[in-house]
Amino acid sequence: MISVAYVFLLVLTAVSVCSRVVVITEEERPAYENYNAGASLHGAGDIDGAVLYYQKAIHQKFDLAEAHMNIALCYELRGDIKRSVYHHEEAILWATDSAIRVKALCNLASARHQFYSSTENSILESINILEFARSLDSNNTAVLLLLAQLMSAIRNYDEALSVLHDLVSRHPSHVLGHLNIGNHYFRVGNYRMAVEWYRATLSAGPQSVDTAVMVHNNIGACHRLMQDLEASAESYLTAFQNSAAGQVIGNGLWTVNNGPTSQEAWTISNLLAVNGLVCNWKSLEVLEAVALTAVRGMWRQHLLGLRATRDDIEMDSYGFMLNRYSSREADKHLAETNCAVHPLSHVSEQRDQKAYVRTAKTGILRVGYLSYDWKDHPMGRLTSRFVTHHNASAVFSVSFSYGPDDRSDMRFRVATHSPVFVDVENMPLSSTIADIIATHEIDVLVDLTVLTFNSRLDVPARKPAPVVINYLGFPGTSGCRAFDYALVDAVSTPPEISDSFTESLLYMPPGRRVYQGNDMPLHVPPHCDESDDQIDEWSCRIALFSNRKGGEKIATVPGSHVMLCSFNANKKLEPVSFSAWMNIMRRVPESVLVMLSGGPSSDRRVAAEASAHGISSYRLAFLVKEPWERHLKRSSGCDLVLDTYVYGAHTTASDMLWQGVPTLTLSAWGSGKMPSRVASALLQSLGGVAHLSIAMTVRDYEDLAVRLCRTSNIRRRMRTSILSQTMLTSTFNKFSLQKSLEISYRLAWDMTRIGKLRGLRRPPHIFATESSGVNNLDSKKTMICHARDMLEELLAMQAGNGVYVGTTDSDDAAGHDSLASIKAIWLRVKAALRSHDLVVDGWCELMKHIFRDPCQQAQLSVNDIDMPVISVQNGNKSSQLELSLSCSSIQITDVFGVSKGSNFVVNHTILASYVRCLRLTNSTAHELNKLIRFQKELMDKGMIVQCSNVFDILSPFLFVEVTGWPFDSVSAPFPHHEGLLSTLPLRFFNGTHTVYLPLRTLVSKEEQLIDFASILHNAGICAYLAGRKEDALYRMASSAMLNIVSGRSIVMLGTMISEMGDEESGFMVSAHGVTMMYINQKKEELPSILYSTEKRRIVIYCDEYGQSWWTEWNRSSGLGGSEEAVIFLAEALAVDSRNQVEVYLNSWSDSTEQGIRLQQESIGAVIYLHLSQFDASRSPDVFVAWRYPISLALFPAMKTKSRRTFSMLWLHDLIPLASQPDILTSFTNIIWVPSEFHKRHVNPSLRDVVRVLPHGLSPEIHFTDVMDEKNSNDVFVYGSSPYRGLEIVLSCWGEIKRSIPSAVLYVFYGFTDSVVTELKERLGLDTYNLWRERMDVLLCQDGVIYKGMVGQKTLSDYFSKAGFILYPTSFPETGCLTVIKAMANGCIPITSRYEYSVLPELTAGFDLGPRQQLTVSLVEGGNMTAWVADWQNSVVSAWWQASHESRNDILELRRRMIAHTRNQYSWQKSADLFLSVLH
Repeated sequence: MISVAYVFLLVLTAVSVCSRVVVITEEERPAYENYNAGASLHGAGDIDGAVLYYQKAIHQKFDLAEAHMNIALCYELRGDIKRSVYHHEEAILWATDSAIRVKALCNLASARHQFYSSTENSILESINILEFARSLDSNNTAVLLLLAQLMSAIRNYDEALSVLHDLVSRHPSHVLGHLNIGNHYFRVGNYRMAVEWYRATLSAGPQSVDTAVMVHNNIGACHRLMQDLEASAESYLTAFQNSAAGQVIGNGLWTVNNGPTSQEAWTISNLLAVNGLVCNWKSLEVLEAVALTAVRGMWRQHLLGLRATRDDIEMDSYGFMLNRYSSREADKHLAETNCAVHPLSHVSEQRDQKAYVRTAKTGILRVGYLSYDWKDHPMGRLTSRFVTHHNASAVFSVSFSYGPDDRSDMRFRVATHSPVFVDVENMPLSSTIADIIATHEIDVLVDLTVLTFNSRLDVPARKPAPVVINYLGFPGTSGCRAFDYALVDAVSTPPEISDSFTESLLYMPPGRRVYQGNDMPLHVPPHCDESDDQIDEWSCRIALFSNRKGGEKIATVPGSHVMLCSFNANKKLEPVSFSAWMNIMRRVPESVLVMLSGGPSSDRRVAAEASAHGISSYRLAFLVKEPWERHLKRSSGCDLVLDTYVYGAHTTASDMLWQGVPTLTLSAWGSGKMPSRVASALLQSLGGVAHLSIAMTVRDYEDLAVRLCRTSNIRRRMRTSILSQTMLTSTFNKFSLQKSLEISYRLAWDMTRIGKLRGLRRPPHIFATESSGVNNLDSKKTMICHARDMLEELLAMQAGNGVYVGTTDSDDAAGHDSLASIKAIWLRVKAALRSHDLVVDGWCELMKHIFRDPCQQAQLSVNDIDMPVISVQNGNKSSQLELSLSCSSIQITDVFGVSKGSNFVVNHTILASYVRCLRLTNSTAHELNKLIRFQKELMDKGMIVQCSNVFDILSPFLFVEVTGWPFDSVSAPFPHHEGLLSTLPLRFFNGTHTVYLPLRTLVSKEEQLIDFASILHNAGICAYLAGRKEDALYRMASSAMLNIVSGRSIVMLGTMISEMGDEESGFMVSAHGVTMMYINQKKEELPSILYSTEKRRIVIYCDEYGQSWWTEWNRSSGLGGSEEAVIFLAEALAVDSRNQVEVYLNSWSDSTEQGIRLQQESIGAVIYLHLSQFDASRSPDVFVAWRYPISLALFPAMKTKSRRTFSMLWLHDLIPLASQPDILTSFTNIIWVPSEFHKRHVNPSLRDVVRVLPHGLSPEIHFTDVMDEKNSNDVFVYGSSPYRGLEIVLSCWGEIKRSIPSAVLYVFYGFTDSVVTELKERLGLDTYNLWRERMDVLLCQDGVIYKGMVGQKTLSDYFSKAGFILYPTSFPETGCLTVIKAMANGCIPITSRYEYSVLPELTAGFDLGPRQQLTVSLVEGGNMTAWVADWQNSVVSAWWQASHESRNDILELRRRMIAHTRNQYSWQKSADLFLSVLH
């Protein structure tokens, strides 16, 4: 026996020598000798030699735990993770010493974290390993540190902090423990606490140089985020001075052989960035040179494989682009070095193949957008529109956001208007995000962030889509092989610099000259003063100086100066371009320079730098930051915008050009890097001013600036030209950008697919050949079309179809109205037209071009131009709607907030001239129909029509008026419905009434005939709303005879005939319209299950004819009673396996492909289908027309043996007698109504076929457990539409609450979209707003809890806990399912027992409302004060009885009510009654 000392390695690959005395046998000696030899080589860095000796030792002694542990570390360094993990596990298995076992456990967890940290599950497994190690040795610092690190990786910050505090408490001088606690507070945003712990780190104990540098870096980052830039710069400088590089840099001795350490590179990057922010240019050249040398060294390390670990902290690629001395090659090397820590994952060929097949079948490309910046940020403004407005037939987009939700309009716009929006902010693991992207089957992933702040290169590096594109966010290469293409333009990124990209360059299609998208606010005018049509910068000059920082006074009035402006961020400012600006100001003494303030210290440095150049600080102005739109307005006062050189203006250039401000830039800087070329690309894309805006050299830049400063007339012409080009070119055309992107994505997809199929490599650059729209610099039509598109988008967004992203400033919002927005667009049009020297006023031109078939021969007088076509007058206010002819009606109505009682005035002169012009050109009537629709919608809102309406003006130009009925089924000169002629009551047309026929000279195609029919249809509705029912009848009849293909005009015609007293004829005409609607609608294929059945087919047909309240039907969520009845009765009918129940409706919220949903439940199956899938050629056994009698036209009652359909009408509402003609008995076998009350109000002639089919309940949803005392007498509920009694409840609540201090009221149903729409139309907008304001105040009372619409089960749960349901309604209820549900769950009703409703029948014996029921006379008389007080007292009395004097009586009443309701109201009973009539 001899003693042998052996060496083992510590955790995390750090080599250390440790002695341990063991007793071995002679047979074990060779194994330990080989182990010691391997450990020696391992410590010397000879990994391959060490592995050989460790293998020999393990072969000789397989249970030598130390050998297993060390060889595992060697394999880890080699990258052979599988073997590494195996030997770590073996070391744990054979370790007899607890210290060795703990180290082995820690090593295993570390290896798994570094190489298998792709999933949360793997991290949790590593955490479990470390928890076990911690149980063995709770003092082990390596275990505790790694455990905290892994907990932080899965965002379990609280547990991680607890572990770190445990570490520090056990080891007070542990430096890394203090450092990691500081890092914790940094992650959670508590920067002050982070600074305290970082400073504690510096005093905790001895630390390495790298650790000290890291701590100072972190302190600098905290100060930077707290906006204390001076303190941040000081900390970064300290970090740099502590580094090895900083200690020798002053002597010029530092050179890079193998490159700087990660901390040195990071320090240099930080110091440059923060110095740029505070404009500290001292020693800038030295630092830039050091940074460039550092990048070269890092590149060498990367090539040698020494810089590709996740722990490496690299230099900021975005910040490095600001380096004046960097080259395209250096930028590329840095990007590749930074990306090397995210190696490309294995590409799934099978997934890609499936994507190729799917896309080939559908023709639709699935595009995913990945971004951090969907917030109030320039990138948010650039991207928010195109990610949400793709052509659905070409691209389906999914937006993946990993940035914070700042609650801005920008975020709301993207989140609500993206086809799919996925928030992955709280997913720290790239694999999780990549898996989500793959789950959405993305074909093309577009990274909009890349290497800018908070980039996530680790996500695209996993190749979650077949094609990955670098676009817009970062003006350079990603450096990652996972990216296939960079989407660029030929000016900012010409083909000759393609070698500086790792991606292939994908160029925008012809017609799109610049890659940058622009989504500018349409309502911001191209000058400051919105009251003046002239493009005058005077008010903007005043605005520029009204909010300047500091109290300095300029020597003279702003108007006497030449305003030079630069609105680039401070970090882009550098000495070279600033020196050029000072030279310009010396040559132009009357010039002043306006810049954005970078903070007091930054402004002082810039002013001092100007003074050093001989320019007084009084000639500099620093502006405070303003909301984007305000900044755009004030920037119009600039005479000339000066761009920086190294990193030029991008979004800032777009802003200035949109406002028409002349902008000067350098064509490119240095080696021609992309960041310096973007402004040049924007200016070249606008065409006309490029030669005055782009300088080739710095000297040319200064000379051109001086020339422009001295020639105001050239600047003014430039301003006009720029404004015209914003309308004439594609640069600011969002629709052009949209199409360009879709073409580019398709090209990238096709090239990738073909390349993989043929085994071809990607070419360095690709040009699209398909045009996305041509720049036509001389085309007035191009400008007009662009203006039309802008107007349509503006009105659509302001009508509620989109969210306009604008300032959140209240003052701006108050002044931002639609008229100003339209005027802002018009000013751009006028500027463009002036530049083309047009004589004909642009307004009339725009008006005609909006209609797409302009009249070239007509020329309206200049005097007509200033006259509004249509004006809306409300009281003393008048809004002249200059663009009425270009917009659709509902949008205009919503934009102007038209209220009931407003006047509608038409300018006859302009409108008649316009129509005469169209008539001369043989134009169609399609666009004129917009005017009729406009008037119809305004009248629908309750407006008053003064003078003649639009149809009266149009009629002489479009129609010939014929007295009497001019044709029959044989001689009709136009296409018609033969069946309609047989049903029309022609006696109505045999007098002196007018029938309208279009002038034959205007009807050249059948489609135009339909347009004329549509005009008559809308004109008929206008007359109907105006109370001119006879005129409405004849216009609608004329429309019907001109073949309105939808059939809805015929249905409306039938309704009018019924209201004029001929119910039978009216019903027949409406029935014919329903038939035509069915015949002409697009049919969808039925599922095969419907063809093979032998069951009895029961069809419930739920067409609502445009009157739908619920856009989506859902079995469990909130729904109206009539809709709910369909769902539950259908399920009850399906319990009988002999029945096949089909429900046809407009939409089902859980619908699957082809609009079919099979409701598989234990109670049976119901088939839900879309109305378009209804096939009338296959007669069902039972046809149920739901709510609307005219649906019976599809299957009238069985009259012969050949027809076997049993037709039913299922009514839910009290419909007018005009809709219940006697002829209904010929169409239906039976009429179902929900109550005896309803039956009493049916046409007496129909009562023989009327049966009561009560509403019911579904036990599994509507019933809760019945327990005494479960219903709380202090809890009250209201569960119906707000206008059916809620106002009475809330107005009484204050007194009720005073009498019952513990009372709580839950309000359900709420203000749904349908309710709000109905009330606005019924009350008018102003009255509704006043009523709603009152309701909102009442809902804020103490004890009132507003719940709104909730699911069925949730509602039943609340009923089971409430004591009473309050319902003082004067609405003619016919079913009242809400009260039935409440009663079934022990909620006692306190209602009005309104005599003209089902309530007395429904709640008889259980209602605790006032003795005097509410009567029609009380309601119509408007004297309900006494009754309301009586109802209020009954509520308090019911509570008192239930809580005190009659408690047992109320409990017994509640038990009887529950038993009665559950027994009486059952959908299964109703289903049995339904089926009983079929036997």
